[in-house]
Amino acid sequence: ADFYTIAHITDKRLIENSAHWFTSSYQEAFSLGLAQVSLMLDKANEGNKLVHIIAEARGQLENKELQEHFSVISQDHTINGVPRFELKIVPKLVNSAGLQLADLCAYPIGRQYLDQSRRNRAFEVIKDKVSMIRFP
Repeated sequence: ADFYTIAHITDKRLIENSAHWFTSSYQEAFSLGLAQVSLMLDKANEGNKLVHIIAEARGQLENKELQEHFSVISQDHTINGVPRFELKIVPKLVNSAGLQLADLCAYPIGRQYLDQSRRNRAFEVIKDKVSMIRFP
């Protein structure tokens, strides 16, 4: 089946001691990810549609932080003043096919980032369906 994934890796080891304008990894991931989704939608002439961003629930504090950062970042992405993106935080029990697919893509991408010298067959399968693969 056709699918397209936007992957973003935040290596906390690299940003821990550096000047960084994002206040958290959530903010960084949302900022860069929503910008990429916006570009994809505009390129496909689908830029005027509301997009639901689905995130898996964590703890109560993490969910609150996620929602707060999303609210700030999504203000930069509107259509005539109306939000372009809507965040839905869902529990793992929802058993979402989209979240399962994201999980299946995340592991090989993470492994590839951590050790690019090793053969990674799972990454080879998905690499053409993933946007913004840039490793330092």
